[in-house]
Amino acid sequence: MESIRSLLIRTARNPFGQRTDDFGFGLVNAEAALRAITQVIDFTSPEPNEVTASYAEPLIAKISQPIPTTLDTSDFQVFQNGVDVTTLAKITGPATGDFEYQPDANHILNAGNNRFNVVADNALIPNAKRSLEGPATGLIPDRTFRIRVNPHREQPGLKMLSVPYQLLDGANSLEFLFGGNLVRLARWLPDQNRYAIFDLVGSPQDPAANLLTADSGVLKPPIGTGFFARVVSPTDAQLLGRAERNAIYEIPLKPGFNLIGDPFPFNVPWNTVNVRFGREILSLEEARDRRLMEDSLWRYDNGRYAAQILPNGEFHAWEASWVRSYVNLTLLVPRVPSVIGAQRAFSGQGARVGLAAPIRKRQPEKGAIG
Repeated sequence: MESIRSLLIRTARNPFGQRTDDFGFGLVNAEAALRAITQVIDFTSPEPNEVTASYAEPLIAKISQPIPTTLDTSDFQVFQNGVDVTTLAKITGPATGDFEYQPDANHILNAGNNRFNVVADNALIPNAKRSLEGPATGLIPDRTFRIRVNPHREQPGLKMLSVPYQLLDGANSLEFLFGGNLVRLARWLPDQNRYAIFDLVGSPQDPAANLLTADSGVLKPPIGTGFFARVVSPTDAQLLGRAERNAIYEIPLKPGFNLIGDPFPFNVPWNTVNVRFGREILSLEEARDRRLMEDSLWRYDNGRYAAQILPNGEFHAWEASWVRSYVNLTLLVPRVPSVIGAQRAFSGQGARVGLAAPIRKRQPEKGAIG
């Protein structure tokens, strides 16, 4: 009961700020006391009812205690589809209540609907707990949090590919991701004017074409890295990784044509991208007018290229695109989902369909992965 007495004293209306013989500790403020004992569990990632292609999308959350309390793993439990996975939770901010749970290969999500539940001890009321999904004690309302896994499927053919997830150790190889069905992968090296080839069937494997190539320049490969890939049969990606959550993702460009990937698992409007050149931040239009780069975003489909030109165009989820730069610069791609239909990229104003002359010269090299 001492904790309740302390709570009432701390939240009382007291014009003097301390105890006096005339007014004691002040007037009890019931509303403030109830607010003070309310414990909040907020989720940063994934978003409620989010759809992901990953069987290992992490849970990032914050537990706000009624009084400042250093968070310990004994203070809360994490359940995934009814299974206690608290041992995999990592406290990232003890003073602020931040923690993260990353599923591993032994605790993956299910295809379809999944359920997360976090139960945390209340620091003020004995035996009271806050739960995101009931039952909970202490008159704290229940709430449900779900995430749906919809595996990404690649259809047979030659295509430009990107993987918009940071992959877990042990699940970050071409063999694991596509189960060997993607037999060849090629990445364009603009500074060497050649393709690096990664082949699963025994031919020489160039490390520069690996999904986790070290020279792509991106912070979290393969996010932002683009490839040509040959798919031999319909394949569901065995994806164990995490989507990029930062508001901006940086993709460096070198002089020449660059094969880059959409860094997010959704389409991103081309006209929302900015450019960093030295210490300057420019729009795509400004970078184009200063002859730093071209404003076209090239896609590849069914053996043909289509140029998407400002103000239209999109990065497409799980697709790579060609971008031409004349200098070293960095694209700043925002985490802004597009509202334009995916099919519009090949029709309407702002699209040129056909083989681009600069890329046509590279057809024999592109054919090397066929």
